Amino acid sequence: MPGANQKYEIDSIIPATGWKARFHTTDGAHEEQPLICWTLCNFEDQHDENAKEVLGLVLRQGKRVLCDCDEGFIEYIPPKN
Repeated sequence: MPGANQKYEIDSIIPATGWKARFHTTDGAHEEQPLICWTLCNFEDQHDENAKEVLGLVLRQGKRVLCDCDEGFIEYIPPKN
């Protein structure tokens, strides 16, 4: 997966209706944010080879964030239905 400062390209987006992501907060609690969408990301891995991975995208603290690249990310939460 791409690191927080690593360049990546989004190849496609996939709806994420009902999905949420859970993050640690600075005060030791946690917060949940609804996913904007799933993204198919293209990036170079640690061996400088092309890699693709599906990652959730959320709006967190006013910025679009790939969940797995955020150090506070805990887990994805599926829809309750």
